Amino acid sequence: MADGKNKFTIDGKLVYHSGLSGAGFPIVVDTQGKTVTVDPEAYLYFNLQLDEKSDSGTDLNFEFWMLDSNGDHELEFFVSLSKFLTGTSDPLRFAVSASDVMTLLSGGLSLVGGEDSVLETFLVGMGVPKDTVAALFTVLDEYLVDKWLAPDEAGQFAAVGDMLMNTLGIREKLETMLDGISDTVSGALEDVDLGSVAVDPAAYLKEFGLSYGDNGEVRFTLALNSDLVFGGEGMQPLTITMSKAERGGESYLTAIALSNIYGNNNAERTSIPFAFDYAALTLANDGGTASVTQSGEQIASITFANYQNYTFAGVDDLLKSLALSATHKTQDGYALNDSFYISGSASLELDLGNLLGFDSMGLYTIDGITIDLAVSLDENGEIALDAKINYPGVQELNQVVINGDTQLEITIEDGLVYLKRTQYTYWKTTIIWTTEETYGTPVVTYRVMPLASFFGGFLGQIAYLFNLSDEIAELIPTESSSSEPTTEDY
Repeated sequence: MADGKNKFTIDGKLVYHSGLSGAGFPIVVDTQGKTVTVDPEAYLYFNLQLDEKSDSGTDLNFEFWMLDSNGDHELEFFVSLSKFLTGTSDPLRFAVSASDVMTLLSGGLSLVGGEDSVLETFLVGMGVPKDTVAALFTVLDEYLVDKWLAPDEAGQFAAVGDMLMNTLGIREKLETMLDGISDTVSGALEDVDLGSVAVDPAAYLKEFGLSYGDNGEVRFTLALNSDLVFGGEGMQPLTITMSKAERGGESYLTAIALSNIYGNNNAERTSIPFAFDYAALTLANDGGTASVTQSGEQIASITFANYQNYTFAGVDDLLKSLALSATHKTQDGYALNDSFYISGSASLELDLGNLLGFDSMGLYTIDGITIDLAVSLDENGEIALDAKINYPGVQELNQVVINGDTQLEITIEDGLVYLKRTQYTYWKTTIIWTTEETYGTPVVTYRVMPLASFFGGFLGQIAYLFNLSDEIAELIPTESSSSEPTTEDY
């Protein structure tokens, strides 16, 4: 709240079931087989909705599922993120297995952790003893990295991480930022002279005790003087309340509330209540959809097919392959190659039903995509990249998606991006059918731009990079220069 008006409201819901009774902890981590399995009856659902009251504000609808979706006992995460609380929306959705998450976490820790790393510099700068930091990394290595990555893989990730930190300037930028944070924190602590605080600690306490309701509910309340806590006058007390009630001879926590949290120079006040319900839940999962009901009322549901556009299956193997190709073994461990070359093929799944407006259409698989990537590193640590991508033309139901068989060449060097696109075929459409024809002379186009412009306006480059038809290109959102609120979802 600010000036007596609600700025936003927050609603949340957490639903959890631990699985079959007596089956033990529902999640099992197998470091030998590199899998994370879960009791097929266990699940967790979390929904957070933030409703910003301003007409120009942005709402948030976040949904998270954790369960075994298809009966293979593999723990999976499903995430949905939208700017809209009600009505038609197109949320950003993705799915990832727990085993992939563990590998990515291990690889990420190898990239940025360890002795003399940015994380170590930050923690030591915050005043954490260096021996304690070393012990922390030892524990993380023993229980995460060593369990999920082979020693060679960890060394390869570390070499790539060192390259990224140094040659791209990430290390310098992070150290500057983190040093600033640690200086601010340590300086603030030094500025606090506890001996000069002349306030009686008892003055902070406004209320403390238990109260009993007519229905047998017991409430614990702790209230603190907000004038002293936040530094203001006439403020509502910072209050924590917890309530419990009996059911079937057992005591159950029924509510927790944290009230009157002041912020933004005490101009805003936030209160967050939590309520708990222990009524029986029922999960129905047919492999395509899952829903949770309570007393016959559906309280959450998910359709797994909606999460197929963005999946992380195989990302861990891809990252390991990239690290292997980019490094070589030395007497001291692993070092980055001066240059390396990667070649392979890929397939892409498009939700053409979504793009073309046909609900009955499923995913369309584009095969025959080939990728060649060459990266070199000079003596000054500057990176040059050359990529060549070949992909086929695509049309469905006389609707052209990709204009024809295309070769895309990308060169990144000296802060510039050079693009060359060569189109070999095109689609010839009649009233009845669409056929693919070959150009007598391939059509070649070029683009060049600063690297910052390429990534800063990447959405605007997608249509060119993938040679999309005008009809499909119009469906892709681009950065808006208007000050008006946008209606695109994430």
